Amino acid sequence: MLKNEFILMQEQDLVTKNDLILNELFECFKEVLNDYPSSVEIDSKKSVEECYHQMEQEARKKAVNGKFCFGPLTTKKFIIDYLGLTETVSNFKIVNITDFLR
Repeated sequence: MLKNEFILMQEQDLVTKNDLILNELFECFKEVLNDYPSSVEIDSKKSVEECYHQMEQEARKKAVNGKFCFGPLTTKKFIIDYLGLTETVSNFKIVNITDFLR
């Protein structure tokens, strides 16, 4: 399914769940997907809820003294990997060196 369809479907699913953590993760999904064109295809079997469960399993495996934290970059990478996307470089500005020459 296309990116916008995926976002809409997840949004509709989460309205019924009314779960604060899943809603926060959904916001992360939307931020990550902003870097991708509307034409990007996402597997319709993927979901925010399933991603959360996989993140939880990963956190349990990597926990130190029973604790593990997903930081912003780790969360972004996890979502990208979970959705099967390739990482974009849209956050980087390409500078032409000749712009600085006089």
